Amino acid sequence: MGFGRSGPRFFSVNQQTHTLLKEYISVPLRTAFLTNLEQCLDLTNTRIDLMTSQIEKLQAALHSVTQWKEDAKELAATIEGIQAKSSESIPDLPNDIIWNILRAAAEESKTTASMLSLVSKEVQRWVDPLLFRHICFVNDETTNTLLPEVFIWFADMGWL
Repeated sequence: MGFGRSGPRFFSVNQQTHTLLKEYISVPLRTAFLTNLEQCLDLTNTRIDLMTSQIEKLQAALHSVTQWKEDAKELAATIEGIQAKSSESIPDLPNDIIWNILRAAAEESKTTASMLSLVSKEVQRWVDPLLFRHICFVNDETTNTLLPEVFIWFADMGWL
């Protein structure tokens, strides 16, 4: 095996090939043939080097994916452990205590109240009246148009 610029060559013209060519082919034709053959072999070796490089990159990516998968399993186990501990340590609270906590948080800021209304439908039913307890209409036309719909919506929500 010969050596190219990037390490060992996979294919090269050996002595036996040179001997066979000397016996059957003239010097100019043999030189042209060997030059062409060397170029083809160089191209083949370059392609093999590229494929080897791509295989190494794929192996590295596979190693990363395998590592991520292991990390995800560890994270899932950690989350399960936290969930198990949290369900053991936090007792169920009565609804009136939960309502008082949510009401205090919702009255603190409209942003918090909006976020709380996204927690669940039950929490939304508790928090939405606090969000909409004050409604301002800009002009009489808006009032005449929207007020009936607001009352219908309030009625549908069970607030009236």
